[in-house]
Amino acid sequence: MTLADPGAARHLASMTLEISLAVTAALLGLALFAAWRGAQPPDFMKGVRMIPWRGVMLFSSAGVVFMLVHVVNLLGFTTGR
Repeated sequence: MTLADPGAARHLASMTLEISLAVTAALLGLALFAAWRGAQPPDFMKGVRMIPWRGVMLFSSAGVVFMLVHVVNLLGFTTGR
């Protein structure tokens, strides 16, 4: 049973420039929000933080870098060997 037929590039779905830019913007927004939340002083009256905002910021900013490389590749530039 196949869920989808692969396209000409043997991929199930190609990630277009619009989708790539939307994912990049979402990751950038998440990184900025996590940076703001991670910079807030802890409030011990509320308890411990359940979300490690600095880790979320780190991984989402790494995702932004990967997506920017992907967007540059979609624009026709070669970033690899």
